[in-house]
Amino acid sequence: MHKDNKKYVIKLKFVNPANFYYLYPVMAMTQNYKARILKASAGSGKTYSLAREYIYNTLRNQPGETDADFNPNVYRTILAVTFTNKATEEMKSRILKQINLLATGGECEFLDDLIAMTSLPERVLRQRALRVRSAILHDYSRFSILTNDTFFQRIVRAFAKELNIDMDYAIELDTAPVVQKSVDMLIERAEKDQFLQQWLTDFAEENIENGRQWNIKRVILRLKNELFKEHAKSTIGREIDKEQLQQVVMEYISSARELVERVQQLAQRAVDMIEGAGYSHSIFSGSFTRYFDKVARFDSKTTAPTDTFVKHCTDEPRKWYTQKTKVSPDMLSLAAALQPLAAEIVERFEDTKYLCNSIALLEKNYRSFALMYDLYSMVAEICKEQNTMLLAQTKHTIAQFVREPSDAPFIYEKVGNLFEKFMIDEFQDTSLMEWQNFLPMLRNAISQSEDVAVLLVGDIKQSIYRWRGSDWNILGVKAPVALSENGTAVQQSNLEDNYRSQPNIVRFNNVAISLAARRLNRGLNELLLSAHAKSYISDQVLSELYDAVGDAYCWPQLRQIPKRKPRRSGYVRVTAHRDKEPDVIGCIRTLVHEKHYKPCDITVLVRTNDEAERIASMLLDAGAADESMRFGIMTQEALKINSSVVVRFALAVMKYAIDRKDVVSLATYNRYHHNFNIYHRLSADELAFFDSIKTLSPEEAFERIMVRFPEIFKGQAVYTDAFHEHIVKFCATKVADLSLFVKWWDENGYNKSVSIDKDTNAIEIMTVHKAKGLENKVVIIPYCSWKFVPEPTRAATVWTMPAEGSNLNTDTLFPVVATADAGKSIFSEGYYRELIYDYVDAINLLYVAFTRPKEQLHIFFPAPKSTGNGALESSVGELIYKVLGMRPQLNEDGVVDEDAPIVYQYGECAPPLDYTKTQECTVVLENNVVSPFKMKLKLSSERYMEARRGGKVTPQQEGILLHGIMERAATREDIERELARLSYDGVLSERESKLLQQQIDTMFAMPLVAQWFSKSWDEVYTENAIIMTDAKTKRPDRVMTVGDKAVVVDYKFGEQSEDNRRQIAQYAQLLETMGYRDVEGYIWYVREGVIDRVL
Repeated sequence: MHKDNKKYVIKLKFVNPANFYYLYPVMAMTQNYKARILKASAGSGKTYSLAREYIYNTLRNQPGETDADFNPNVYRTILAVTFTNKATEEMKSRILKQINLLATGGECEFLDDLIAMTSLPERVLRQRALRVRSAILHDYSRFSILTNDTFFQRIVRAFAKELNIDMDYAIELDTAPVVQKSVDMLIERAEKDQFLQQWLTDFAEENIENGRQWNIKRVILRLKNELFKEHAKSTIGREIDKEQLQQVVMEYISSARELVERVQQLAQRAVDMIEGAGYSHSIFSGSFTRYFDKVARFDSKTTAPTDTFVKHCTDEPRKWYTQKTKVSPDMLSLAAALQPLAAEIVERFEDTKYLCNSIALLEKNYRSFALMYDLYSMVAEICKEQNTMLLAQTKHTIAQFVREPSDAPFIYEKVGNLFEKFMIDEFQDTSLMEWQNFLPMLRNAISQSEDVAVLLVGDIKQSIYRWRGSDWNILGVKAPVALSENGTAVQQSNLEDNYRSQPNIVRFNNVAISLAARRLNRGLNELLLSAHAKSYISDQVLSELYDAVGDAYCWPQLRQIPKRKPRRSGYVRVTAHRDKEPDVIGCIRTLVHEKHYKPCDITVLVRTNDEAERIASMLLDAGAADESMRFGIMTQEALKINSSVVVRFALAVMKYAIDRKDVVSLATYNRYHHNFNIYHRLSADELAFFDSIKTLSPEEAFERIMVRFPEIFKGQAVYTDAFHEHIVKFCATKVADLSLFVKWWDENGYNKSVSIDKDTNAIEIMTVHKAKGLENKVVIIPYCSWKFVPEPTRAATVWTMPAEGSNLNTDTLFPVVATADAGKSIFSEGYYRELIYDYVDAINLLYVAFTRPKEQLHIFFPAPKSTGNGALESSVGELIYKVLGMRPQLNEDGVVDEDAPIVYQYGECAPPLDYTKTQECTVVLENNVVSPFKMKLKLSSERYMEARRGGKVTPQQEGILLHGIMERAATREDIERELARLSYDGVLSERESKLLQQQIDTMFAMPLVAQWFSKSWDEVYTENAIIMTDAKTKRPDRVMTVGDKAVVVDYKFGEQSEDNRRQIAQYAQLLETMGYRDVEGYIWYVREGVIDRVL
């Protein structure tokens, strides 16, 4: 199959991406476009283009207008829709900032473009910007840059009466509590509804028979993920007759089983003939006749006949037996009689397997499918009682009326007339229902506009949120077709320039991703043609899915031109390692210590939270073994609150207080409090404590636990605070009951993470999904080996129709788990759709990950054990390995080195572009104002690492600690507070804290020190740089001022030196030149208790 309109000529010379040449089709430019689709690859300046387009529309002359007609309120008629709240705020801020710069005469980044686009002089643009800024600030509520959800919520609220919704309804973001209550109500209803009770009983028995979850409540709760899927809504939103459904399903299963039994009977006849003749399978060649036994018990797990079995269907009878067997005429007759049975089994196998798979899928899913309607009905009932709307239901509510011809125009005409121009960002993440909700409004705007009324911006290659309902095919196919109806001119264009990454990274991605996509596309096309030949998919589905990857990654859309022209061109390293884990620590050590990157310049991208935890653990272990590798860790994936000792302990105490039969919680309590003696008998005092917290609120109970067991919470401030914060939130929004909180945490709290602010000494770990839209100098992908097709236990549920002519007489979508068996069943078309989308998702993740770095990209995956020539690779790592032409290295003897990693490199691994040998951050003092005081969060791991070294505080370490405490302090109270924090966070042990407290008390016994740290000063500056006229910096430890008097102090923890006096004299001279008349200078030798007044 070919698509003649999508032929691209590609010439390739690979290994060096610089030798990758291309030809691409050029779009013919036409006039009078009313809709534009802008396909913006990673780093191409998408946000820049959107913000510029928005400002252009607010400042230009509208069609038919003159300068005198300029209306500063045009912004009210523009709607910009983004995907996340963060993106919304970023776009708002950027637009307002640039309009403000224009209005105030500043350097606006869009100025030259706006002059060219509007044909207006700079003076006029700035005057108009001033008026637009004023209009927006005076009516900010009409500045409409919103998320999808917010926009649809506004529609629902604006038309609540027309949509038959109570005006004062509340929005519920969390569906879990409502679904939980719905399940409880469903089970209660079963006590009165005999048919429902029998249905649930049969459902539970089938689960037990098939080795699945026996707890019926948990099984039903698992259905919640399907309740609000768009494909499911059209089916479970209408009443399902269980009896009729059961009858239809059972009729199909019965007829299918008859056909399966015919093949089973053929095999059983063969088994009976062999046994009746008195022979065993061992006399047959390779005992291949054992396959008759398997077919006699044919089910969905039965494998296809082997090549040997198939070959014997046409072999002469003598070859059926082993060479050692003396073959009699009766044996030859037996083989001749068995041959037609074997041939018929082979001929019928595919059809029989198809039927067995279909039976198994129906039996596994049809009962849960019917329960979804009951569960959804309960959810609707609860929402109505509580006058609540789930956020997930908003778009469904609107969609119901869009499909009603009498209501849709009424609703959308009002909205469409309010907004004349629409800009939708991240359009590849739009779901089908969202698109159907937008479409009438967009068409209405197009019909009333004389120029571009709709701008859709997105990138198919960055569509990675399909689990939320997004469909990249809308951007690729459906939107252009839908908008061009009635002859509307739709312009499609690509942003080709890359402003993010250095040239080598752009070139590498141009080649590697293109080759990977082409190879993948070829393999998937072969798979689809094979499925079509076996009638697993129809002509229509083949046409729909063929070239899916090629359409998304065709060369004009993929090609990017690097716009950054730095003195170094970037670096890519791909490592196929042979060890169990990738050498991420070695990579980071090289980057930080040899190439001088800061830890915060490095982002580690992972696919799953488990991978994030593994990387975090590696970093912590490396820091414990080597102080130079001790970095902070910024991650929401790895620092799970539930993984903390304090949280596990606190929950165990709470649970045992509620239920004295909870032996697991008792064992957890004893493990942490009684030194791993899990069988310890509790004292009367301990039992009384458990009784005392049982009736308290969760917040009070947690505080009592902290006070009672301070040793458990020592050094765990980060986790303690995070857990306490969730307790407070729970008590503020729900009934403050201890048992309810514990139940809520078990159901919802287990995946909560610690939130940590960005720190220059911290390496960031995040999932690829969260990294979308972000960038960093260096990106490391340690586990670039995710599978294209999920494991069967993680396979998605797809909603699909049975195949036409399948004799399953229903027009209902069925939920089917998309395992390989589904590909050979009446649900095969749904399976193949999901399969193709799985592959596109996987390569899209690869593209997003590869396009995050600005300067360096480091990729790791296990070296493939074999490199077969199969049509499709199993993982992205194997795919990259092949398209890069990676090969094992040879040792000096010319033999493959089985232990050495296989490495591909492109470019030079160099220091960061902004690196200089002296990287000292300074602040220029203006009017003697110094840089602000800033706190930094430290992880409890610092204490852990200190403990691993096992040493006591040395005089040098004591000096460093004291200096660090004093440099943060203006008063003695600040010193005491900082010492307490270090102790609480576990940075200091109890003994170390006491020693430092004694030292501090000795220090403040000196009157002069007490005066320096009193509250009598106007200003106190600590560790702030002063830039001199020759650009050199001076950084005194402490400067105190009051009126025209200034006192400068330098702390020294070593021996006295004349050089120190000269340094203080220089500081004092600087302060005099800054206008201070009375200047004093001191050197404080802290450990010796000596203060030397220099002047």
